[in-house]
Amino acid sequence: TRRFLAAAGLTPLARNDAWITCLDPALAGSVAPGLRGPEDPLDAIHAAYGSAAPGDPLLASQRADLLVWLPDDILHKADAACMAHSLESRAPLLDHRVVELAMRIPVSLKLRAGRGKAILREAFARDLPIEVIRRRKAGFGLPLDHWLRHELAGYCRDLLLESRTLSRGIFSGEGIETMLRDHVNGRENREEAIWALVMLEHWFRSALDARRASAAPRAAAVNAPGIS
Repeated sequence: TRRFLAAAGLTPLARNDAWITCLDPALAGSVAPGLRGPEDPLDAIHAAYGSAAPGDPLLASQRADLLVWLPDDILHKADAACMAHSLESRAPLLDHRVVELAMRIPVSLKLRAGRGKAILREAFARDLPIEVIRRRKAGFGLPLDHWLRHELAGYCRDLLLESRTLSRGIFSGEGIETMLRDHVNGRENREEAIWALVMLEHWFRSALDARRASAAPRAAAVNAPGIS
């Protein structure tokens, strides 16, 4: 709620950025000043957002989700998780005919009294119990807020402040310290930022570090005396 309200006064595009990113610019600058590369990771989102008809921020957000977030994030993760267990998943509401129809529906029919999925709720009102129709959306989220304040607090601190991690020149030890302390003390909820940085460091180790380690013996062999 705090995050939602904090961005309420921004422009529609900036508001969308604030709601979908793990690290806002200010936090990113303090905890990972070396993270920004030559391309802004939000460029693809902005391009999709800007391709919608002007004057309709909800449609623009939906278009950005449809073109970027779904194929590059949530559907990709769902497919990888299912295929890892030899399962085939289906997303019938993403049939192109359903999507094309949904994108033509006026916003006034999609939202009713601030609640989403109005048409879908009405379409199944006769087939589903009222408690299902009125139920709030529930994803498959993890209790990261609790874990990162308790069971995983020490692990995250050790990993993100380890000399191996800081030697990359991407994270700021002081910024990381402050972020972790604020989260553990309950001053701020930084679960998404902490988890993202932990996953990033694990990626560095499993992908980049492992690749360098495997390349080193080959390079040594090629450069050995008498070998060309």
